[in-house]
Amino acid sequence: MIFAEKLDFLMNMTKTTNSELAHYLVLDTSYISRLRTGKRLMPKNNERIRRMAEYFVGRLTDGQSKKIVTDAIKAIPGDGLASTIALWLLRDDAEEKTDGQIEQFLGKLSGYSPKAPPSLDNPADLFSVTDEVVSVHYGVEGKRRAVEFFLSEVALRDKSQTLLLHSSEEMSWMTADQKFTQKWAALMFAVLSKGNRIKIIHDIDRGIDEMLDSIASWMPVYMTGLIEPYFYPKRRDNIFKQTMFIAPETSAVISRSVSDETASAANILFRDKSAVAAYVAEYNEFLSMCRPLLKVFTTRNAGAFFDNLSEIENEEADAIAKTTSLSSLTMPADLLTKIFESSGDEGQKLLAFHTDRVSKLEKLLKTHRYTEIISLPDIKKLTAGEVKIDMSVLMKGGIAAYTPRDYIAHIQNIIALLKKHTNFHIYITDKPLDDRYTVYCREDSGTIVAKTSLPPVMLASNESKLSAAFWDFLKHTVGGKEYNRPCNERTIERLTEYVAEVEAAVEENNHITAAGF
Repeated sequence: MIFAEKLDFLMNMTKTTNSELAHYLVLDTSYISRLRTGKRLMPKNNERIRRMAEYFVGRLTDGQSKKIVTDAIKAIPGDGLASTIALWLLRDDAEEKTDGQIEQFLGKLSGYSPKAPPSLDNPADLFSVTDEVVSVHYGVEGKRRAVEFFLSEVALRDKSQTLLLHSSEEMSWMTADQKFTQKWAALMFAVLSKGNRIKIIHDIDRGIDEMLDSIASWMPVYMTGLIEPYFYPKRRDNIFKQTMFIAPETSAVISRSVSDETASAANILFRDKSAVAAYVAEYNEFLSMCRPLLKVFTTRNAGAFFDNLSEIENEEADAIAKTTSLSSLTMPADLLTKIFESSGDEGQKLLAFHTDRVSKLEKLLKTHRYTEIISLPDIKKLTAGEVKIDMSVLMKGGIAAYTPRDYIAHIQNIIALLKKHTNFHIYITDKPLDDRYTVYCREDSGTIVAKTSLPPVMLASNESKLSAAFWDFLKHTVGGKEYNRPCNERTIERLTEYVAEVEAAVEENNHITAAGF
């Protein structure tokens, strides 16, 4: 929620009118009204926010409304509620917006399913090419036309090559016209179907929303395994921008612009081999200064994913994980053995990998924190075999589910870790978690986002902006108070109660089965 929504929520929960709050703060009623509707931004005066919080606490006179508010702001019972509300109100609207953008991205990622690649309605019309050595195309429509020529000629070649792409210019030329966007996608898949590969340098000077949108829009291409994304790690002036689309054996589209002014910019299509070679050299020089933005893994290269996971877990840093159910990292070894018992040599390799991960976790917990976000499943779903085992889509080539006894064993292993390590924490959210994706972060070290619904895809990145955004997203999910002041004893008590409930349900089911019902 943004500040206006938070204020409106608190005023509704405390049955506070605009005039009542205005009178308490010695402000004009219309000012409160504008704050509440978002027409005025959050007051910069922190003292005013503090007094608002104190007022709302004084109006929370019944236990139900107080519980609703404390749950909404993730306050810990017994802590100073006024200061917690004030901190919640002061939390940067930009952070709230970023969290929402990440939620949208994760929703798109987890909901992605392979579709038939877009096709060309009329290949004879679309595969038009120019035989000019140099041609100039102006403005947005000119860029679209130049790119059509470029992709068409690459798609018509029998011999494959690696395309070199980069653009720091504004992207409306690609996204604003839905008809062209479909044409672009069809041409791109026609290019990839010929075995061509892509290296792309993403512009990370864009906002986090544009970065996430860009990654999401390229997801179908990422799933092919034919793209290598990179980024330039240092900041640039963001005034002079460029586009470089280069096919080393064919042609190059080059354009330059100032800021976002592309309406009259010249987009030059070069087919001269010497000119194309010069731009290949320029691109490669730029690429040498870049780093991988994302590493993309599917079932085809799952082994490489586990290698990358091992690299991230070598970093000594605080960690937060949100998994599909309970993380594979906290799973007892005998349960993993049971899962892998029919997997042969591959299962033995994964067991050895798990043993190494557990050893690293034990070492990490001596100096750093590990926090896992979980949601205890409905017991009926657990007994019905509807609770997925984390990352089992990779482990077995298909999604595996917990039995109640297996889930109890996993919970008991977590309880043992909570008792043994003061730096190991479990945050239990009452909101059901989306079981189609996993997010795992090491602070300032790297992030893994895994789509665990079919077909699976894993994205790994150590780009600082992306890593920080996902770290903050997970930390905000826990809540500042709960993250900074976790209580393992309270968590153990809740997990123990849940285990007893599951055992009782299993026992009841056994009685019903024995009775022949």
